Amino acid sequence: MSDHSFSASSASGPHPAPGGLAGGVDAIGDDALQAMHARLLREREEPSEGFSIIQIVLIFVGCVLTYLPGIDLATHAGGFQWNVYDFNWKPGSETSAPPDLMKIGARVFKEANCANCHGPEGAGQPGTYPPLAGSPWPVGNPERPIRILLAGMTGNITVNGNAVSNGTMPNVGRTMSDLNVAAVLTYVRASFGNHDGSVDPGLVAQIRSDVGSRGSYSPEEILAKLPLGVPAPALATGTSPAAGTTAGATSPGAGTAPMGASATAKPASSGN
Repeated sequence: MSDHSFSASSASGPHPAPGGLAGGVDAIGDDALQAMHARLLREREEPSEGFSIIQIVLIFVGCVLTYLPGIDLATHAGGFQWNVYDFNWKPGSETSAPPDLMKIGARVFKEANCANCHGPEGAGQPGTYPPLAGSPWPVGNPERPIRILLAGMTGNITVNGNAVSNGTMPNVGRTMSDLNVAAVLTYVRASFGNHDGSVDPGLVAQIRSDVGSRGSYSPEEILAKLPLGVPAPALATGTSPAAGTTAGATSPGAGTAPMGASATAKPASSGN
């Protein structure tokens, strides 16, 4: 009888808590939990003095893997300029074909915001940006548009009846390569109804040296130095990508300014 009572009480009585603590699981209080945590903390491995060389090695390897690609990127990234690109490069070839100025110029015209101001067809925007189509400014002596592109120009201009007051043409050519300046001007001179010759990158380099870091031209200064309708010197020659004319040759009728474009008007910015 007593054995049976003992067994029953043992079966239904409280069970010892894990870890030898008295009371059931539900009976564990704050003191018991703190005791358990203290024992776990005591059983953790003691920290050792000094440092591991593994961290130093990993830092060194990371620096090398960052430094070497950085040197390669800085050497071959073209100064991180968007306009440094060879459209004529072909994989596996050590030499490039002569640059296609019309192809390069079309892309520069689009990506250098020329099209945003002058329009994709060179029609300009009334009262804001003068047109390039049928304009005497980009044709004739290529020195005129080269100087405007490299130094910029501010003033008034009327082209084909489109009058722009106090416009500003930024010096976007200053950050372009000589090839890209020549290409975009070649494209403009042979597009939008214009029929004039290509521009030599070597001529751009010469004029860039002369322009230096000067500020924008005034309209009067450009017209006094490079009047409209005057053909280019014979030295600045080349074949036109569109019409087969020489770079110094002006478009038909270039001896006189087109109707609506006054040779004495104050030029405004193209906004290229």
